Amino acid sequence: MVEKDKIANYFLRRKIFSSIMMFNGLWSRENPSIFYRCIPYCAISVILIAFYAAINHIRIHITDLKLVMKSASVIFSGIAALAKLMCYTFYRQDLDKVRYTLDSLVQEQLDGKLISIVLKPLLITQRFFKVHVVSSYMVGVVIIGIPLAVALKQNLLSTGPINYPQFTPLDYGFEVARGSVMYFLSLTFEIYYLTAGICITVGVDNFFLFYTCELVGQLCVLTHQAKNMKTSEMTYEKFVKIVKTHCQLIECKDILEKVHSPIILVMFTMNAIVLCSLLFTMNQAERITVKHILSLLPHICSKILQSAAYAWPGTLVIEHSKEFQDAIYGCGWNEFSDNKRIIPFIMLIVMQRTMSLTACSLLLISVDLITSLLNTTCSYFLLLQSMNEQE
Repeated sequence: MVEKDKIANYFLRRKIFSSIMMFNGLWSRENPSIFYRCIPYCAISVILIAFYAAINHIRIHITDLKLVMKSASVIFSGIAALAKLMCYTFYRQDLDKVRYTLDSLVQEQLDGKLISIVLKPLLITQRFFKVHVVSSYMVGVVIIGIPLAVALKQNLLSTGPINYPQFTPLDYGFEVARGSVMYFLSLTFEIYYLTAGICITVGVDNFFLFYTCELVGQLCVLTHQAKNMKTSEMTYEKFVKIVKTHCQLIECKDILEKVHSPIILVMFTMNAIVLCSLLFTMNQAERITVKHILSLLPHICSKILQSAAYAWPGTLVIEHSKEFQDAIYGCGWNEFSDNKRIIPFIMLIVMQRTMSLTACSLLLISVDLITSLLNTTCSYFLLLQSMNEQE
């Protein structure tokens, strides 16, 4: 792929997920309108109403474990979306700082030879980004599109009474007659709730993936500069520039960690429960049909990919930070003419802890979390199975 295509893909990818984030008002805009500022709070209100309706549905069907788990999955998915929405609304200025810092560094390198190094981590995750977006929206298509298509087909063919669909197991505390105005209002509410949840998930997950990969790309640039230092060309000023850039990356890493720590902690817990719920629902079916597979498989894939969107970049940060430290130590600094002033910086970089991302200082964010997620899901599933057998 030529350089122009790589740069074009970079800007296209950023435009896609930024447009998705604008649906919920999470992407900062210059001079936003009052309406745009209110969008996140509207989404928060919708999620809280859905929580109430799902809890009410659980209360009514408390003896039916299958229906309880369906409503619980709505709550758990909503909790993860709410955590993302609130963190991005509260830490908007900090996230803008990360965007400005990393995008400015990329802009400085667009016309140089380093741009291919910067964009390499982003290109590696390009296919993952596409699969994650498609699988997430496939969940929406399965939940919303298929029931609507069936109802529309019945209406057009006039094959008996129309089976009006309900997308989510919610009970609002009052009777909603199928085909009434109130029914269509509740249907619109559920469509907005599901669409907002998917857009929050896709937007926030890919913001983290995109800017963490940008950070990794800048670490790759620093590593490249350290490995290709020539004793005759290295000056104190050039080395200080490397150190300053590294300090900027550490600051960006700290902000990403601060904003996403509660998100990751909540999301991995909720994803384990939701995956368990989906497996339990499939297991309770009398027979596995194509409809079951089409309805559950995209949901399961999206949850695993959602978790991987955080775990994979965490591993990349650790690996490339360690690689940068090794490159600095092995750059031949002892041969520099001004090595007495450079040595303190060498020690500062080499002796500090390798850069890594943690969730609330409890979880190291790496690919090992995927294994932990699957193990936890299996544990919850076996627990539910034993509870169901006892009944």
